[in-house]
Amino acid sequence: MANRLSGQGYIGKIDHVSLSIAMTIAGFFAIAVYNVIEISIMIFSTFKRRTGLYFWSLLIASWGIPVHATGFLLKFFHLCGNDYVSATLVIIGWYSMVTGQSMVLYSRLHLIAEKGRIRWVLVMIIVDFFLFHVPTTVLFYGSNSSKPYLFSSAYEIYEKIQITAFSLQEFIISAMYIWEAKKMLHSIGNIKKEEARSVMLHLILVNILMILMDITLLGTEYANEYSIETTYKSTLYSIKLKLEFAILNRLRALVKSQHLSTLSGETPSPAILPSFVREPKQCQCTGIGGIKVSRSFEVTSSIPSIQEQTSILRKNSVATELELDLSRPADRRNS
Repeated sequence: MANRLSGQGYIGKIDHVSLSIAMTIAGFFAIAVYNVIEISIMIFSTFKRRTGLYFWSLLIASWGIPVHATGFLLKFFHLCGNDYVSATLVIIGWYSMVTGQSMVLYSRLHLIAEKGRIRWVLVMIIVDFFLFHVPTTVLFYGSNSSKPYLFSSAYEIYEKIQITAFSLQEFIISAMYIWEAKKMLHSIGNIKKEEARSVMLHLILVNILMILMDITLLGTEYANEYSIETTYKSTLYSIKLKLEFAILNRLRALVKSQHLSTLSGETPSPAILPSFVREPKQCQCTGIGGIKVSRSFEVTSSIPSIQEQTSILRKNSVATELELDLSRPADRRNS
């Protein structure tokens, strides 16, 4: 078994590389690196505040792609004398690229789904990390050690298991985006909101396309084209990241504009609100001296920042004081 796998890239380098295979690997490598450079430029030109889960997961996921591709390039063509160096680059890039990609999707899922529901997505990502990253790492290092025959057979089997599991993980997250976006499209009804409809359709189509791309990746893996699959994976993830970056920024801008209009007192449009956002509720509260004060409460799609909450409380406090001041002269005249 070890001899059969030794020339395919599972163990050490690829033996007897044809010109077509070498050009395919080089082409995938070039496309992946170019996409990462473009994504990096877009990240640093788009983000004003370079903080938060979305920024860092996007940055780590994108920079992990060329590291992963470089590691396999060194390994397959034996460009580095130490196999552990190329294996380490592959592992670091693989962690960043695969789990980083899922964290990018998770970091913007709260824009259209309830927080209680997306908490299970984070649990799934963490569990899959320990179930599929850690064992594959041990088997990968073992297959490229001085005694590869002890690990190579198990690595070939587990490689198929882990790529299926991580593809299924991304299927689930993409399906959640499609489901929530579909519900928001149904809530639009006959109300003409072209921008909201365009964003939701774009979100659905991008996630369907990502599912189809993962299926092609599984096809190369189960066809036992290991050298093609590992290099194709870097290109595929760079394309998916570009698509996600574009649509998630459009989604964020849409929800942010809705949230700002809500804070400014404008009537929120039902076309943009997620399914769990309710209409404003009116209640009558009894204040000092028996004066009745009306207040409006509203559940929004995201929690305002500390500054926004302070501003809202200050506005409510000033409004209450004005109502009390206007009511007191009338009470004195009646007395």
